[in-house]
Amino acid sequence: MTEIASDPTAGADAPEPRPRTLMLEHRHEVALKLAGKLAETKLIDSREIVEFADDLAGLNLGQTCDGYCVMKEMDDDLGWEGSFEAAEILDGYGRLYQAILKHQQTLWAERNNIQPPLPIGASVVLRGHRGREAGVITGIYEYGPAQYLVRIEGGPENSRRVVNFEDVQPASGNATPTADCRLPTAAVEAR
Repeated sequence: MTEIASDPTAGADAPEPRPRTLMLEHRHEVALKLAGKLAETKLIDSREIVEFADDLAGLNLGQTCDGYCVMKEMDDDLGWEGSFEAAEILDGYGRLYQAILKHQQTLWAERNNIQPPLPIGASVVLRGHRGREAGVITGIYEYGPAQYLVRIEGGPENSRRVVNFEDVQPASGNATPTADCRLPTAAVEAR
């Protein structure tokens, strides 16, 4: 997995891209919390907390890695011997990673004044698990930054998928989204 940097070809007025992975400093924050828990339970020596955290953060594991995956990577790549107890503690990696990533995305949305580019009720197309899928925006997801609730065509009536604003396209013949999802400065000041 690689870290995402700003697109140097983007125009000066374009918003920075949504953070989709954690940068090293934030992965280190996750790793320090877990290393501290391992030391509290005597699974690593307290003098090894920083070294363990440095090694774990350096692996650049994704948010879906569970405790077994984390411990296996630490053992295979770096020689840290694992145990079932350590894997249980490291199972918190994905949850901590997701919480910090969500916070970084919230800051990103605020910093760039991200607004919904399409209205509720718009027919959209998105890339889903089965290729391109059609759907209708039914709302704004209130528990995540800059995300729609989309009812997928042919899916259950009471089911919605959470989709990032930038990951939907208007269906053909539908309204064109605003260029960069941000309100003009004058509109923000009027709020």
